[in-house]
Amino acid sequence: MFFGKIPTLPMETWIIILGSVGLFAVLTLFAIWDAFKREFPSNMEKVGWIQLSIFIPFENTKYRIMVIVKIPKILTKLPTILSPHNIKAVKTTIKNNPT
Repeated sequence: MFFGKIPTLPMETWIIILGSVGLFAVLTLFAIWDAFKREFPSNMEKVGWIQLSIFIPFENTKYRIMVIVKIPKILTKLPTILSPHNIKAVKTTIKNNPT
């Protein structure tokens, strides 16, 4: 696959992920549609708003995809990170190395 191996997640997690991405997609489509329908003082201003409404969500989509791919990996490591042994080690390190 293009994104690598996608881990198995509960349905609630997929609903949250796809719902948030869908919300931003709907907002982007509304911004593009509104820019086409709205009257502007000049054609260049209209073109600028349309480009802005396309470019910013496109750039943010790259980061959303990176987050969607990374969150399951982080969630699978969370029990190990939050284990009592690791928490104790971090507290000891902080206690021994005050800044």
